[in-house]
Amino acid sequence: GGTTAIWQSSRAQTKKDNSSNFYLRIKNVCKLGARNYRTAIKWILEADELEHDQYYEGGQLVWEYNLAYKHKKLFKTAGVA
Repeated sequence: GGTTAIWQSSRAQTKKDNSSNFYLRIKNVCKLGARNYRTAIKWILEADELEHDQYYEGGQLVWEYNLAYKHKKLFKTAGVA
């Protein structure tokens, strides 16, 4: 019923906020010296002690960061999935 809809909406908003924060983090790492977003993502994974995700093609990383599934292409493009 209504509770489920509110919960799903809240969950979607959390993932949206998480993706905004992740993109901000990429920008900040670029300001710290990463030449491009690919390097920034690699540095972020290293800092968070996360492995590259070839097996799940980024699915594991979007789960780790609680991002919407559509963002897995970001990790694929960065060469870490």
